[in-house]
Amino acid sequence: MKNNIKKHNALTDAKTGRLSLRSDKLINALYLLHVREGESFKVSVTELRDLLELKSGKYGTDIDSRLREIRDHSIEFKNVKLSSGDYSYYVDSFIHHFGIKRGARNFYEIEISGKFIEAFKQKMGYTPLDLEVCNKFKTKYGLKIYE
Repeated sequence: MKNNIKKHNALTDAKTGRLSLRSDKLINALYLLHVREGESFKVSVTELRDLLELKSGKYGTDIDSRLREIRDHSIEFKNVKLSSGDYSYYVDSFIHHFGIKRGARNFYEIEISGKFIEAFKQKMGYTPLDLEVCNKFKTKYGLKIYE
């Protein structure tokens, strides 16, 4: 199955220079899952591995650290109207929270921030991307130019 996404320009244009290349690629995979599943979803470590085209190594540990990096990274919005009011400047992170439940060792439960979704839905425009092409980039700057 092709993994084509229409990545919202609020994500494409976001200042993610502090994020690693793998974290940028993981945002693309999580965005694809968000489009398919909604704000909150459950995903296996192996499905994330396959979406990111990771072949070897301790990819579970790598995915964990990338999820933390994305969770701790903020994305800025200008001039948005949220249910809580009008903002000339608003900062939120893409991932609201994530975790692995006891007994479900190989599955992540991830929730995308509802306020983030609300903010980026107001910004118009999408960029079509092929996840397989995104995964071939070796530098984050090459990936950003493609996006």
